[in-house]
Amino acid sequence: MREKNIFITRIILIFILFIFSKILFSQNYIVSGRVIDSQTKEPLAFVNVLVNSKNYHVLQTNIDGYFRIELSLKTDSLLFSYVGYENYTLKNSNFKKNCLIELHRKEFQLKEVVVFPGENPAHRIINKVIENRDKNNPEKTRSFTYSSYNKMLVKAYRDTIKKNILPVEKPSPANSDTSKKVSLFKDQYYFMMESATERKFMYPDRNNEKIVATKTSGFKDPMFSTLFSQMQSFSFYNEFIQIIFCPKNYLNPISKGSTNKYFFLMEDTLYDGKDSIYIISFKPHKNKNFDGLKAIVR
Repeated sequence: MREKNIFITRIILIFILFIFSKILFSQNYIVSGRVIDSQTKEPLAFVNVLVNSKNYHVLQTNIDGYFRIELSLKTDSLLFSYVGYENYTLKNSNFKKNCLIELHRKEFQLKEVVVFPGENPAHRIINKVIENRDKNNPEKTRSFTYSSYNKMLVKAYRDTIKKNILPVEKPSPANSDTSKKVSLFKDQYYFMMESATERKFMYPDRNNEKIVATKTSGFKDPMFSTLFSQMQSFSFYNEFIQIIFCPKNYLNPISKGSTNKYFFLMEDTLYDGKDSIYIISFKPHKNKNFDGLKAIVR
């Protein structure tokens, strides 16, 4: 009987030792908390949490910046990593529940990278315009009519007024008449002209333009309102374009071979039902010896 009791006692002791060792070796480390921005105090979502600064047992904070990690092995530290922020290392001596981790922003500058497609998509549009230039040029048709509204403003810039119109010397405080003129020119136009016209054209050069309404600052003669249409062509299809009051002839960006002389960039594409509206910017290529234009068209 005694031997039987000793045997049972040994079995119980072995069982207790087994349970105790199991608990001892399976002890878990639970660390939880929240990661926030050190400046705004806003939570940071999807922050990487690395065990012992290695890609081991990686987890991420949730959408509200909270995390909870359960470790079954001895852990020295947890590393918190996030794009645009400095890394933060949490030592095991500070492991606890409800840790508050504040990440500091890292200031860095990225160089601008411009990626262009292998084939410029704007060239397809421009080449189509050049191909159909004669078809779309109204002055190449037998006849056409249209109504138009024209507005011309003439204004001098302040620096131009100072150099070319007003005296170079600075006005004295006692006589501020010059300063008043500069202020007046800054806010006012020299000249403004508006007109509504109806134009009829018959090939090759028969033109008839009728003034429907006109308003011109300082002039009562309505014939003066035709000045703008006579000085500036309404056609954009000639090889060279002359801008009003400018003596130069600028190479048309839709002239033959213009894709070798101008740089075209597709800025945007808008959709209106079944129609597509392309917004294209252009400027002369570098080191090109010609008078070119720079603008955005749609």
